[in-house]
Amino acid sequence: MKIALAQFNPTVGDFAGNSSRILSLSAQAHERGAGLVVFSELCLCGYFPLDLLERPAFIERNHRQLKELAAKIPVPSIVGYAGRVKNGTGKSIANKAALICAGRVVFEQSKMLLPTYDVFDETRYFQPADRQYVFGLNGEQLGITICEDVWNDKNFWA
Repeated sequence: MKIALAQFNPTVGDFAGNSSRILSLSAQAHERGAGLVVFSELCLCGYFPLDLLERPAFIERNHRQLKELAAKIPVPSIVGYAGRVKNGTGKSIANKAALICAGRVVFEQSKMLLPTYDVFDETRYFQPADRQYVFGLNGEQLGITICEDVWNDKNFWA
């Protein structure tokens, strides 16, 4: 599978502009033969939205824009966004990555390790995932990791 890494500098709160960039970059990757496009953490809403995450309208806009994006995106893509947590315990939102395929969100993974050092205070806003999941895509097993989940280990770093 040919994977395209699509990086751009999203603007916090510019859902239309960020979506436009996502669509443009996914179209370019599709034209170049990519079977999957990977975008950055929280690219749909912009990183880091801070207290905007506490506004229900901001979270609703994330969901609405993600649904609109899914209907238009030409190739399977992983898109970062702020999404609701369904379990009802702890925080009501999570830092998520959505796998968009065939016009809809087919899989989501929430970030597990939320940084609380230096300028980061993600535990203030997000509910961490309790485990990592995998998803089958075109005969491959796909695991999605978000930022710290890739390179950090909560059992190693006290």
